[in-house]
Amino acid sequence: MNKAEDIECHLLMHTACLSGNFFLYFISLHDDFLTADCYGIDKRIDKFWGQKADETLHLAVERHNLWQGAIGTSRNTTHDNQDKMSWKEHVIFSAITSANHPHERNSATFTKICCKPNLLHNVKEGWKEGAIHQLLETVLPKCLYLPDVSSSEHFDIFLERARRLRPYKDKDGQPETFQDTGVEINKKFLIDQLEGQREKMDELKTLLDVHVIDAGKLLFDLDENEYALLLKKIGGEPLANWKEVIKDYTKLVYKI
Repeated sequence: MNKAEDIECHLLMHTACLSGNFFLYFISLHDDFLTADCYGIDKRIDKFWGQKADETLHLAVERHNLWQGAIGTSRNTTHDNQDKMSWKEHVIFSAITSANHPHERNSATFTKICCKPNLLHNVKEGWKEGAIHQLLETVLPKCLYLPDVSSSEHFDIFLERARRLRPYKDKDGQPETFQDTGVEINKKFLIDQLEGQREKMDELKTLLDVHVIDAGKLLFDLDENEYALLLKKIGGEPLANWKEVIKDYTKLVYKI
């Protein structure tokens, strides 16, 4: 394995329900990245944690895709990080855990790891808890990837998934709303987190290289220009089957 300080950190932070775990997996499929597997979870999350669902609602990733690099408390849950791991420690941890799960690609040759901060993975929450600055104390990421959505049509697809993941319903079975505003809870969460991410964009760009992924274009339009822009930051050659990888995911999770 290369020296820990020579392993590139490709950091991803994302709004809940915008397929952040899939993008971790997708980026990790490219040349020189530590391999990552992705598998389905048939449980609802948040308010209905542990309640079985009839379908796969989201995907989990390997532990080396989750970097416990900052101390802080999750904004919307009781979960917190009380200890943190330096980038060097995370690289060593990742190499050991991947060696225990052999892959057809030789994990000993990796030079890049794609990861997100454990628990504190949306920008608004991460900034509030100081997580981003804590991470930068130990490594300067090669790039920070931020999924976003520009199309109202695509936003509605993400919102529908959020409703299935977090089925907040009132007594009549209708989408639950905040009493003071009447705004649907899931819609409010999505808009709030995306706006918080956008508000910090200029400050983030003074700290590190940032690439905004138009998640809707890539997932639902299979936009070749959007993939080309992402590939410039990832480095290496394009995946020959990148469209098929995305289609397999959207068919499973979004029924597209």
